[in-house]
Amino acid sequence: MDVLELVREIESTPDDRAAGRIAASRRTLVAEMTGRPRRGAQRSWIWGGALGTASAAAVIATIVVAGAVAPVAPESASAAAVAVLNDAAGKVMAGNDPIVGPSQYLLVRETYELVSLWDADADPATSDEYVSGFNTSTFENSEGAVRARGVRDLYVPSDRSGDWILDDRAVNQVLDVYGDQAALPAYERMVEKYPERDADPGGLTRLPAGLQSWDPNTTDDDQYFDPFREHYDEMPRDPARLLAWYRKHLSTSDEDSYLFSYITRALGTDLMPVDLRVATLHVIGLL
Repeated sequence: MDVLELVREIESTPDDRAAGRIAASRRTLVAEMTGRPRRGAQRSWIWGGALGTASAAAVIATIVVAGAVAPVAPESASAAAVAVLNDAAGKVMAGNDPIVGPSQYLLVRETYELVSLWDADADPATSDEYVSGFNTSTFENSEGAVRARGVRDLYVPSDRSGDWILDDRAVNQVLDVYGDQAALPAYERMVEKYPERDADPGGLTRLPAGLQSWDPNTTDDDQYFDPFREHYDEMPRDPARLLAWYRKHLSTSDEDSYLFSYITRALGTDLMPVDLRVATLHVIGLL
């Protein structure tokens, strides 16, 4: 499960200690944003980072959710979660985007965390041992879980119609094991058998104009890293109107969970104009 998906689940389960963790997450988020080193423009690439939703969501959800392998109801975001998103929006508005000159690349480093639930009962009886336990697990039937952190770099050219470069070669780092500690060796065996679940064995990938293709035989699943690029000028900056715009243009599903997933995926690269990123962060709070 992608940690970004957990933001809407903050405070779904009663927890007397949640307020303290929310406060800690806010302090961590502010420290992360204000402590970024400034980079000079003389390099052939410029550090951009994921200052927006990706950073906010990763910090918030990790602190609030980590440590418990338990059912979490998909309820709306609480006032505390919305407050943190609003704080993040304020920090984005107060910041300055890097200036990318001709022939330069913006380096966007995405740091994400994944919680892989493990169902011990599903593994021993299968031919793909230590794999099915991760494929079929749910909150209700899992005995353990592994939390890992991954990093991938995206090089965005100053001319976004050019070739983008995705570097997804970094191996994920295991941070915590929850519940049954046997989940860790099971996870390690799964990664050994299916390394693409941990890092891209193909190495660097060229993305024409930022388009990622999953299947060379079809374009049905192709997706741009900045899917709203052609619509930036027409997209409302008022959060309520912008939410209505997203609902209209992302008509594949009426589910808020789909909207949330798609919008946060687009925000993860942090390439929208500043005012649109701010409005979109407020949209997530409305969801």
